[in-house]
Amino acid sequence: EEYITENIDSPRQLTVLLQALCTSHRKDIGIVIKDDILPDDVLLQTLPCLSAAKPTTGVVSMLNSMAFHRVDRSVGAQDVANKAVLLLGAAARKLGDTDSKASNEIVEKLHHELEKHTNVKREVAGLAGHQFRHAVLIDAIGNAAAGHSLDTIITHINAPHSLTVQHSALRALRHYENKKSAKALLDTALDSSFHHSVRHVAAHAYQQHPLRERDLTNIIEESLHHLSRGARSVTDTRGSGENVYNVSAPGVGWSRRFGGRNISTELGNRQINDYMISTDPFSAVYEFSLHSSTWVETFLELSDSPEQFNVISTSLCYQGKATYDENMLQNYRQSLSQEQYDIFSPLSSHLSDGIQSSVDSLIASEANYDGIFDRLHAALSAMPVKLGDVQSTLTDYRTAISRVPADNSYRQSADMLYTAINGIYIDINSQALAAMEPISLSINATLPNGPARVTAAAQDVEVASLFFSPRQTLNDISSAYTRIVAAVSALQQRVGNVQSLVDPFSDDVWINPSPVLGRLSTEISRLVDDINRLIQYEGAAVDVTEYLIVREALLDQLLPAITSLEELADDLIANVDALHMAFQRTDQSLNSLTKSYELAWFEVDSIFGQKFWSTFPSKLRSCDATCGCGNYPTTTGGLYPSGIDLTTTSGQQIFAPFTGIVRLINSSIPLEASMHDADKTVVLTLTDFNYQDLVLIITNVNTASIRADGTRIYAGELIGTATSDTLCNDQPFIHVEVYKRLDRTFHAINPGQFLQAQYQPSLNVELQCSDVTVMQSGMVVDKRPIGTEEPTLQLFDPPLVDIARNEFPQLRDYVVSDTYSFVSAGETELFSDSTFILVGPIPVEFSFTATGRYDITVSIESGYLTKALKANVAQSSTASMQGYMRVGNSLYAEVAVGGKLLESSVQGYMEQQWQSWPLSAKSSMDLKLTPSLLNLTAGLIRQTGAGAFADLEVLDSRILWQYSVPPLQGEEYAYSGVLHDESPPYFTQLSYDSNAVSPSCYVRQLPDRFYSLPAFEVEVDLQDCEDLLNTSLRVGTFLNGDDVFQTHVFSGQRLIVPDNLETGKGLYVTVEAINSMGLKSLVSCQLFTYDTSPPMARINPRTLFSSHPSQLESLIVLFDEYGLDDMYEVSIGTSPGEYSNVVQWQQFNVNRINTPPSSPSSNLSLFSAPRAGQLTGNIIQVSHDVAGAEDCALTCLNNAPCKSFDYSADDSICVLHSDIEGPVTGPAANYPNNFATPLLRASFSFFHYEVLGIGNSTNHIFTDLTLEGGQTYYINVRLWNRLGYVS
Repeated sequence: EEYITENIDSPRQLTVLLQALCTSHRKDIGIVIKDDILPDDVLLQTLPCLSAAKPTTGVVSMLNSMAFHRVDRSVGAQDVANKAVLLLGAAARKLGDTDSKASNEIVEKLHHELEKHTNVKREVAGLAGHQFRHAVLIDAIGNAAAGHSLDTIITHINAPHSLTVQHSALRALRHYENKKSAKALLDTALDSSFHHSVRHVAAHAYQQHPLRERDLTNIIEESLHHLSRGARSVTDTRGSGENVYNVSAPGVGWSRRFGGRNISTELGNRQINDYMISTDPFSAVYEFSLHSSTWVETFLELSDSPEQFNVISTSLCYQGKATYDENMLQNYRQSLSQEQYDIFSPLSSHLSDGIQSSVDSLIASEANYDGIFDRLHAALSAMPVKLGDVQSTLTDYRTAISRVPADNSYRQSADMLYTAINGIYIDINSQALAAMEPISLSINATLPNGPARVTAAAQDVEVASLFFSPRQTLNDISSAYTRIVAAVSALQQRVGNVQSLVDPFSDDVWINPSPVLGRLSTEISRLVDDINRLIQYEGAAVDVTEYLIVREALLDQLLPAITSLEELADDLIANVDALHMAFQRTDQSLNSLTKSYELAWFEVDSIFGQKFWSTFPSKLRSCDATCGCGNYPTTTGGLYPSGIDLTTTSGQQIFAPFTGIVRLINSSIPLEASMHDADKTVVLTLTDFNYQDLVLIITNVNTASIRADGTRIYAGELIGTATSDTLCNDQPFIHVEVYKRLDRTFHAINPGQFLQAQYQPSLNVELQCSDVTVMQSGMVVDKRPIGTEEPTLQLFDPPLVDIARNEFPQLRDYVVSDTYSFVSAGETELFSDSTFILVGPIPVEFSFTATGRYDITVSIESGYLTKALKANVAQSSTASMQGYMRVGNSLYAEVAVGGKLLESSVQGYMEQQWQSWPLSAKSSMDLKLTPSLLNLTAGLIRQTGAGAFADLEVLDSRILWQYSVPPLQGEEYAYSGVLHDESPPYFTQLSYDSNAVSPSCYVRQLPDRFYSLPAFEVEVDLQDCEDLLNTSLRVGTFLNGDDVFQTHVFSGQRLIVPDNLETGKGLYVTVEAINSMGLKSLVSCQLFTYDTSPPMARINPRTLFSSHPSQLESLIVLFDEYGLDDMYEVSIGTSPGEYSNVVQWQQFNVNRINTPPSSPSSNLSLFSAPRAGQLTGNIIQVSHDVAGAEDCALTCLNNAPCKSFDYSADDSICVLHSDIEGPVTGPAANYPNNFATPLLRASFSFFHYEVLGIGNSTNHIFTDLTLEGGQTYYINVRLWNRLGYVS
């Protein structure tokens, strides 16, 4: 006691001392174990000493105090209390023969405490700590083995307690060898309502029961079957399906006996484990089960009454369930992030280089504008000077010819020329000077501010973080990209303004003088020629001086004035052309940036899938009676037509899930606005190219915080706060709907596909049993909870990219890791018996003792998200025995047996893995036996003295018999099982029409894009993600082919692919999914044509030359691979292109021009006007001796394939063709297309006719025109196709 007091702060020294006392003075150990002095860890090490010692009143009192009256509620104190309860049960049994009253008092106390635990409130009874204490009390009652406790024990088998309680109750029946206990074990083993681990334990106990009447080997073996899987579907009250998968891992039933008939030892191990995965729209539930029992028993048959005693047995029970948030199992694999990273990593450098190169090109394009700016201003400043020079020249001309008499005919002609030219000068001068200010203003508005704004926006593009934060980087680039596009668009408009103001053919500034000046120049030349002839032939008959004055004035003043007027705006126009070329370079750089930017989005979406911004709510509202369920398509109590509900907290900030334009519900959004509260709803029209044509509605957002209508908002920016309304079961939520806009119709789609996977999910773990139980000599001597700590959140692996802003999902797992050690306090008495009798005058003493030590380490590691469970049970034990028979007093004969019975080390390992297919489970055990030896000796001994002063002298001794166990070391068994997924992935049918080979695939070319930047959209609904290994996309010209777009990874359900695929051909898009077994499913859909060129046209005037002053006629043929828009426009002007100064743009209906005349006046009236030439296209028939073009037209109309014909009146030949002349070719229409390109070649005798209505063709006749002689006129056509391409 003094030593204990002095070393109270040294637990190790105290433990060593107390274990020594336990070995040598067991009966006195209770005196020094002080509950109020010794630390908990010392008590736990030394309390086992009391399990074999005869319990005294003081020991019982001390155990009672430890068990039921400890104030301390720490984990260590609870372990001491539980151990004391178990020892009380053991004490009760030992007191049963000597002090039945004390024994009964202990048992009654245990029953009283058990009743208190049974009658607590339900919410307390469900707590793991309460259930564990409940099981400890049952184990203690089983240790006591009082007869009246049997009914209580059986009741706890059948009552709906936790598994740990049921296992304790079954274990408590081990001392009851009657029919009632046998029946309880049999009924439990046969009752399928019990958990299979409970049935297995019951069956095994029944097999060892002395009164068993049946063989339950089959029940035991049922729990030891190989790995297998079953699946069933459960339907809830809403009709929503729930998939349940049960997987049973291979169990173990192993035992081995060593030794001979008289002395033997049995080692055994049993394992049963399985798990179940169930999924519904809201959660994933994994139920796991692992049960292990390892034992060492020794059998002695040295006399007529054989002995069997339990050296050590360890039982591990770990079972429960883990519940995750929704979308945990969806595309979730431990290796997924690494796989995504491995794919994206080599791409990121290439993608960032492409974006940076385009940005650098944009910035560099600004330098091109500097010199143009200076030259434009110089040209503009020079115009008044040039006009002044013209005026001065005309004045000199007027002065020169004034020296010639007015009646001179050539003077009169020269005056007329002056009047015409001066009039043109006056018009140009007045209009040009009036245009100087707007031209200057337009140039100033364009340069340098426009390019500077482009550069300023471009300089905001940062691509360095694309490697480790692709979504955030692209979102930041999106903001800068939007500003770049706006700046380039503004620049384009201003460049167009300058060009239109300067363009000499524009009505806005001056009338084009070139034709008139050309005619006047011709007249001057003719007049000069006349004067030269006059001087040459008339000679002295005329006044040569006068004529020379006129001629020199014409040549020296008037002709240069005309030239100056014609060249007046050349510098300005040249620099405007240079400005336009500079803008084209800027526009090309923007196109390059667009391609690089969209390619980066495509790669990110294809690898990571299209997802809401990470800060957007992602947990579905669970079901309740008021509002139903929050999964798609939720009705939320009839409030909404579609969508999902995502839980929030009152006032939670709601960040934009995508980039888009904010629209309030009362704006012109063509949706069912009546279904949404306008004061709490915001609409996002998504703008990023990869979410084109999607509209997102968010309801239950405070309007006071909603951005203004029309505001552009970027993903991750704040749009409002959640309302505090609790419409459903006091749970605030936002309602989210997503619509796809197709052909002016809105189709609801499931927003769940965009939910972010929960890489740090909320997790709820409920353990039904989590304990280790140790038995020795038939008594439960220790019982500890294991693996009950709060799970710790751990990274699976080191971060993929060690940067704080890392966006790659850093997969984390909730991990329980626990290790317990159980060490016996010295040698524990397993069995002891001693008898003293007198045979006549000769005393005979029989004594037999067996002792044992054990050292057990149990460790468990459970990763709930990685879905892996590992357990190790390492058990070392030693058993020794001493027995003797003495005959005589001071001189006696002795026969003794003694030595080491057993020294063994057993290490069992169990592992379950069901995180990814193939599922696997394995179990193994290593066994080590060291050499053991028993000797049977006989001796003659003489004793002198007595007590402590006795002196023993061995007079004779010899070994009569010897027993040994050979050493053994190695793996005793190793079992494993693998389960593959035998069902391939599957695609479900989409909710809207598709042009699919299968209805489970949708594809279309995206409209409203530049023809040089085409893209297509693919959408599928892949449901079976349980074992999805890979999903890929490919495009070919034949079904399942990849000759156009080679196989590319495809994550998620929807993907926008920006790619210039082969144009004008039908293409097949195939999506293929593969599982770990290599089982494939694929779905294909077809693009009937992929259009990468604008619509095209051919314009054929009736004649290339005309003398009609008021009418022009032309055949117009329209071509497009995708399909023309409903309207096209035609204009006439003195220049090609936009500026039409004769007939302004007029709209015509495309459908109308397909209709030939309803009442044709002749066969030829169904054909275009004849054009000289012969078609190079395919000839289907040649006819001779045809009387005229009318008859040739009839021949064509009667031949179905005929679309055009050539007719020669000279030779009476009619040639029929199956095609028509193709669209215009050349630099103005140098686009890839799939149209036939037959040409009309020159011919001296043939004329060509086309059937009207073929290729959208018709004759246009424009009347009531005012046309000038000698002027060239241009017929212009502007048309659109259904993709929005314009030409």
